[in-house]
Amino acid sequence: LKAMDDMRSTLEQGSIRNVEYTFLKQNGKSFIGELSASMLRDKDKKPVAFILVIRDITERKKFEERLRILFELAPDAYYINDLQGIIIDGNLQAEKLICDKREKFIGKNLLEVLNLNNGDKTKALKALVKNRRGLSNEREEYTVFRRDGSKIVVEISTHPVTIGTESVVLGIARDITEAKKMQEELDNHRKYLEDQVKERTEKLNKALSDSEDNLDRIDTILKSVSDGLIVTDINHHIIMMNSLAEDWLGIRFSEVYDQTIDRAFKQTALKELVKLALSEPSRSSCADIKIENENQILEAKAKVIQDRKKKHLGVLTTLRDVTQ
Repeated sequence: LKAMDDMRSTLEQGSIRNVEYTFLKQNGKSFIGELSASMLRDKDKKPVAFILVIRDITERKKFEERLRILFELAPDAYYINDLQGIIIDGNLQAEKLICDKREKFIGKNLLEVLNLNNGDKTKALKALVKNRRGLSNEREEYTVFRRDGSKIVVEISTHPVTIGTESVVLGIARDITEAKKMQEELDNHRKYLEDQVKERTEKLNKALSDSEDNLDRIDTILKSVSDGLIVTDINHHIIMMNSLAEDWLGIRFSEVYDQTIDRAFKQTALKELVKLALSEPSRSSCADIKIENENQILEAKAKVIQDRKKKHLGVLTTLRDVTQ
């Protein structure tokens, strides 16, 4: 019936182009074909015959279907908009991100659908202008206020593409709200640890400068703190170590006293950290040290020890078990 209607259209219009049909072969198998038809006319312009061109597009249709499945089931939100920002299509993750069915946001402006604050709207407009010039935008963060009242942080990349003869923009959006929260918590915890190291280093420096018997005082302090502590001189010789550091590193202070860290320590990262602290005293030195046999991870921080005249005396290295 569809073919008959198309033939009537050919009679009326003179031709039809690229119309899809399912054709049946003589062996009973079917294929998807693309048909174009033109009308042949005699000198009196009366129709006398059809010219039919049929192209087998079965594989192309399969390929298009595979692409559609990849688009639809992608783990990130995928959407397509025109160069004016009007949404043309979106996948399942786009629906989840926006909290609305695609039928309700297709045809609407992207800025209206995402509901951004003024600062992010300006950034999105600049990104759209950049897309019009044929340039991509990589991983820009936006705060999106959703229809259900929730607020999320989204990382969006946009890329100009051509579909057929039409220039459009492919957007890829990822909800990074939880990742941002985790990063903030890690930053806060790192700041707390750094403050503790700074406080303890200051106390140790004061104890070193005020004590008449520095070695005895240091030994007392090292045994009382809850972190592993190592003190090395400016030539990287080990001059003090508490019992926690001995246990975690699997060495005895009595055996490595006055030895260089290159000879005493097996952990390359620990040796490099101590050297870095002395060569770049203004830089905060920190590294994770993996103890292979114990499946243990130690967070090591190294800081230069100075006397009252700011002369370098050595390096204080603190170890904390951060395995959990």
